[in-house]
Amino acid sequence: MAGYVYGKNVGGNYPNVAITIEEITPEIAAEMLKSNTMNRKMAKMRGIETAAAIRNGEFELNGATIVFAEDGTLLDGQHRLFACVAYNTAITSIVVRGISKNAQITMDTGKRRSVSDYLSMRGYANTHIVGSIGGAFLRAETLSMLSIIRFHNMDKAKLTVKEMADYIDANYETEIKGYVTPVRRVKERFRGLKASTLALLFREFKSCDIEAYEYFVGMLDGSIPPDKNMMVLFDALNANARQVDNSKKLSQEFIAAFIIKTWNAYMRGEQLQRLRYSPGGARPEKFPEIFRGWQQ
Repeated sequence: MAGYVYGKNVGGNYPNVAITIEEITPEIAAEMLKSNTMNRKMAKMRGIETAAAIRNGEFELNGATIVFAEDGTLLDGQHRLFACVAYNTAITSIVVRGISKNAQITMDTGKRRSVSDYLSMRGYANTHIVGSIGGAFLRAETLSMLSIIRFHNMDKAKLTVKEMADYIDANYETEIKGYVTPVRRVKERFRGLKASTLALLFREFKSCDIEAYEYFVGMLDGSIPPDKNMMVLFDALNANARQVDNSKKLSQEFIAAFIIKTWNAYMRGEQLQRLRYSPGGARPEKFPEIFRGWQQ
């Protein structure tokens, strides 16, 4: 058509992909939803908003697609189909069939789906924690631990959902799984702790001494009675959790420094009186190094 700009037609490279415009009745929508085995959990609000648009006669053919994989699995469009059933109203939509299942991870990543959504689709439990740990470990391949802790959401746009999900798939059993439970337990005990911060610290502690790491984390998560040093850390973490003024809450850098100082005292057999960290001012304190044992 005049005025339109076209790219090269490569449809011949995808002989199994079919694109049609279809009227979808509530009965057909219900049948299509039976193939909804890989989508994330239904976002109730989005479903309600879409249903309201259909109810009010505002829903039109708008270029959005309902997408099925080569084996018939529904990959995208569940909310429109749900709305069609909910209001017993037919809709007109573009339907695409024959897309690779692997392509689902690139759908709607800018607007709707998160790493947690995709991990849930892939059958993981504790998806938010797994995603945080995976993202931290992936970033640690090119960034320092302190950089990640200081800015735990740094460069978020530079790590795509697919990059993170693929990294987690490849490294879950060997690198990530063992940290999920201890991170979850400690995070549940103390508000304000980030899973990414804990995972990075725990991995460093474990690389120093596995037995010391397990005992230290056991004290931290409450499964082992705490020593006096751990009680000093507990006081600091609990005071931070009770702080109602967000501007006065400890940053992840401060929390990490306190945990490292407690680890160092535990490893050296020293006694803490209180925890302090002063990275600013005329004589800024350096971020504490992790004590890795006397043999180092």
